[in-house]
Amino acid sequence: MKIRQKLCVFNSRLRKRYRIINLDDYPETVNDREIYVVGDLQKPQYAIFLCPCGCGQKIELNANPESRPCWKIQWHLAGTLSFLPSINRKVGCGSHFYLKNSKVLWCH
Repeated sequence: MKIRQKLCVFNSRLRKRYRIINLDDYPETVNDREIYVVGDLQKPQYAIFLCPCGCGQKIELNANPESRPCWKIQWHLAGTLSFLPSINRKVGCGSHFYLKNSKVLWCH
């Protein structure tokens, strides 16, 4: 494993997990360190959260496989989630990261 990958894994272990909140509708406000999953947990429509870099921008991921681009939400027994593929912001801050087990894993 490369040194950068090792540092990335180490840093992700130090960070707190995101809190997951399930809603029927789009949230009125989005708080830091919270992921809002909109729709039925078995067939969610969106996942919404603030960019983990601290820029304050809202990230909205489509979880509906009938439209593209689409992210798959993997649920874990510990009550955490992961998104596939990675989140690569093409505008704004340009952050690129994975969200695994409700923690950010930065891509460098």
